[in-house]
Amino acid sequence: MIIYNGTAVAIVFACLIIIILVLLLIIRRYILYFRELADVYSKDEKISLRVLVERIIFSRELYTPRASDEVIELIFDYVKDLFSRYRVFIHVTDDSEIADKILDEGFKYSDNFNKSTQEVTPNIIDLKYKMQIYKNYGRVVVIICIPHEIGKTDKNKEIKLDKDLFVEYGISEYNPEHELSHRLPSRFVKGYIDTTSMLVMSNNKFGKE
Repeated sequence: MIIYNGTAVAIVFACLIIIILVLLLIIRRYILYFRELADVYSKDEKISLRVLVERIIFSRELYTPRASDEVIELIFDYVKDLFSRYRVFIHVTDDSEIADKILDEGFKYSDNFNKSTQEVTPNIIDLKYKMQIYKNYGRVVVIICIPHEIGKTDKNKEIKLDKDLFVEYGISEYNPEHELSHRLPSRFVKGYIDTTSMLVMSNNKFGKE
């Protein structure tokens, strides 16, 4: 007969706790990944989970070649020094003329900034993952930077949740007469990178009032 002493039981119990915690962290990461995939593949529609899963499984985007390491490194090198002062977002388009227009006129979007952009972190793996999701949207990656101090509002200021936050913060302009009713001024656009030609185009209006 095997007799288990208290120390052995405690060690086994501790190992089980560690395994459970690791599994919970892995599950949490994949939930976040799935939410990001859901944002992309739902295309702003209210669809069932079954339809969403079918779109993801049968989408050719998941089976096309990944963005090259050279492209990822080029983008990361362009933005890595910005994270200490800014939240960094990417917007992907297939037209360099549209990118040039964004540099000149600012970034125009419909009703929600986050539907047209994706925030990236100072982690090259995160950038590679998000580029894989969005790369079929186009070859030109526009870099948008929002200073960290924006959004640190007065606690007494009431934020209207039915409005775009950047309008509430006073940095985006709102014109309901246009289809793209919101415009973030050009001074928040760092530049863009053409991932095909490897061209880096910086915006001389960036950071200027």
